[in-house]
Amino acid sequence: MQFTGRMIDIKYKIEDFRRAIKMLPIKHLFDITTTFYYDETDNVRKYYLKETGINEQIDRHFVLGGIMLKEDINPPDVKELREKLRIPEELEEIKSKHVYNGDIFKVLDKREINPFLNWILNHDIYIHYSVANLYYYSLVDIVDSIIDEELYGFHFYLKDDLYQIAKADHNQFNNILYKYNYPNISHEDIVDFLVDLRGYISGNKLDTTHYIDLLIERIEDENISELPFIQDEEDLMLLKDLSQFYYYPIYTFHNSKHIFDHERQIEDNHFKGVTFTKNGIPFNSYEFKDSKDDSMIQLSDCVVGIISRFYKFLDEFDGSLTNLDKRLNSRQKENLSILCKIIKKSVDYNETLIHMIVPIKEQQGYNIIVSHYSK
Repeated sequence: MQFTGRMIDIKYKIEDFRRAIKMLPIKHLFDITTTFYYDETDNVRKYYLKETGINEQIDRHFVLGGIMLKEDINPPDVKELREKLRIPEELEEIKSKHVYNGDIFKVLDKREINPFLNWILNHDIYIHYSVANLYYYSLVDIVDSIIDEELYGFHFYLKDDLYQIAKADHNQFNNILYKYNYPNISHEDIVDFLVDLRGYISGNKLDTTHYIDLLIERIEDENISELPFIQDEEDLMLLKDLSQFYYYPIYTFHNSKHIFDHERQIEDNHFKGVTFTKNGIPFNSYEFKDSKDDSMIQLSDCVVGIISRFYKFLDEFDGSLTNLDKRLNSRQKENLSILCKIIKKSVDYNETLIHMIVPIKEQQGYNIIVSHYSK
């Protein structure tokens, strides 16, 4: 569900949001009573098309997440960690820039990353996050608007294939989207848009896009008279805001407490005047704090930065552990192993702590790497 625009005096029923959760076989996993700490990275504010392409880099991965503590577990003292990271006493907080910089390979090669990751692994804490590949997320409504009931079972594969093809020559693909004011395709332009879309897809198929012919066949169906998810929207606005990711854990883990780093744009535009209710009774399970006052938020900043870089690599990962091993030195392998053990530790405790809106290719890469390096 998208949340857009300024909200004033609005009430949201937790029960309405949780209807889908109640149908899941793992619904009990969402009922944990814990404390979640959050920071975010790659918050682009707005993500939109312009004449020269998209206003942001094509590989943006928004991550909201960080540290999670089980019930009755107090935040551990970070004094020892600060000493290991050589954080000067005059610095009020630990920031990701004090621990690492660069892409995931540079991060894994930093001296400071080893004591940081080991500290998390060896304490009674877990990590959690929602990650969204923003370009992928912006395109999935194309598939949902085109496919019919017969193709529902393939929709994730079709979305993955479309994303891979779109990314292959994103300048050309974005020109098509811009031409038709995507995601606001006018009724008069539906046929022309589908013709251009089919032409691009047919000319850019890859060896790995095994399902895309199903979408091409569907596009050739002249009975498509509406595109429900990419009409009646704002011209060229792919993502107006990312507030939905802040709402998601509040209604998903409704028995837990959620402590976010201050994010004024989110607070002012999407939390002022908003009330969550449970069983008709208002409740408030969240707060926004200054990271200077909370060491767990500071550690969350370091966590989400690593996770964002990890998924940017997964977007390009060819699936070969042999090739990956050749790129890694001994320090990088050790640190990747610790990172994967932290992820596995968290997933083993509760698999719902990790929420991904990414292509299947990224999910498969995640499974391959975490399974191998967490042993």
